[in-house]
Amino acid sequence: MYDVTLDKIGREDLEFLRQLRNAERRWFFDRAEVTPEAQVIWFERMRLDQSNHWYLVRVDQAPAGCFSIKEDGDAGAEVRSILLSPAFRGRGVMTTAITAAMDQLGHHLRYFAEIIPENNESIKLFTRLGFTTRAVLMECPAR
Repeated sequence: MYDVTLDKIGREDLEFLRQLRNAERRWFFDRAEVTPEAQVIWFERMRLDQSNHWYLVRVDQAPAGCFSIKEDGDAGAEVRSILLSPAFRGRGVMTTAITAAMDQLGHHLRYFAEIIPENNESIKLFTRLGFTTRAVLMECPAR
């Protein structure tokens, strides 16, 4: 069994997270590649936003991934930006991490997530976490 812990994201974690994000960008609504400079700008903005709780996921003290939970000010919170190194997938790491964060933030919040329909792993994760499908988001690309 792994020791899964949550930590704050530090400057020393930025390159690991940038490489992981770029490798997995097909699963994000914004699929642009993140440059080192853009990662630093993101980090500085992330630290200022008190409504968006970012978590670095560690497995046996090593960085394994990250995610955030953004409170919407109306008793709702969106679980977002999930990244997990392929070496730790399928082992309950992210289920454990997100459950811990939700417990920490409180059960008074209504949690939700937006998932790209083809992202079966995220759909399975949120199903394990007790989420149910309530809406379908449709989009028309620019013409």
